Amino acid sequence: DADLRNYETIIGWLESGDTEKAHTFARTLRGEMTLFREAVDREQAAIEAGTLAADGRLDTLIITNRLAREGKYRYYDRDSGKFAEAPLDLPPASDDYVLASNPLVRVETLEAVLAEAARRYDPGEHRFVLITKSHGGPEHALAVRLSRHHEDISREQLLAGLAGETDDAPPPPAVGVTKAEYFAALDEAGREHGMRFSLVFMEACRGIFATGEEQQLPTNVQLLYTSGNRSLQYATLDYPALLEQISSDRTFADALDAWLLPKYMALYREEATNWWQLLWFAPLIVLVLWSIGRSGRKPPQTDIPVS
Repeated sequence: DADLRNYETIIGWLESGDTEKAHTFARTLRGEMTLFREAVDREQAAIEAGTLAADGRLDTLIITNRLAREGKYRYYDRDSGKFAEAPLDLPPASDDYVLASNPLVRVETLEAVLAEAARRYDPGEHRFVLITKSHGGPEHALAVRLSRHHEDISREQLLAGLAGETDDAPPPPAVGVTKAEYFAALDEAGREHGMRFSLVFMEACRGIFATGEEQQLPTNVQLLYTSGNRSLQYATLDYPALLEQISSDRTFADALDAWLLPKYMALYREEATNWWQLLWFAPLIVLVLWSIGRSGRKPPQTDIPVS
């Protein structure tokens, strides 16, 4: 509720401004309140339906911010052949209402989810695919669209800053999981729990890396895709089409790799070396969820000032 009031307050200020820039940001934020949630709902339903249709060839674990606020997640239960819910031990809720509303943009939560995935699905028998769907940025793999707290700025400061009339407005807080923290969480999942990732898709805008940062990617990740220096739509993956391709000869990781390859930036690890190779592909023109898959294959070779 506090996060919603913050959105409504900031949007109201923007709508009261005199510039088209302020009105554009207001429309963007108002759309965010429904469009992202609707995209998450559609994708969650598609993932669950596709997992059931795969008939035991895929294990899946899903968590969204709404589920995390309730301290639970959903997973495919092989015994019943259905999806079930289970409790998840998460860090205590933050006093910051933005973080309390969006618990999945905390690195402690990412670590807890990966640990639970390793507990439920034996890393000795599984290879994992991780998909994180979130807002992002040049430094953040997981972020929120609106980190600005209306208590920290006045309407006049906000509108004057957008109009370029002043630069004395306090900067918005940096809320989210940095790319360095994201990589560290994947590395810890490998060292502490033995998890190996056939593929990781960091589905977030501005999925770029600082010079040399790609060398920090952990050795337990074979292939990582990211958006590169561009924005994404609310829906990026066609889950029904991807999940239909799963068969006894084709894993979810195979299908996802083939779909992402022509469109996105990839970091991959050679079979015989620990060096990362960086490939740039043609540009294309946000729930955070985890899809965990069984894989027996050989490993494959816009900024908004108020946010």
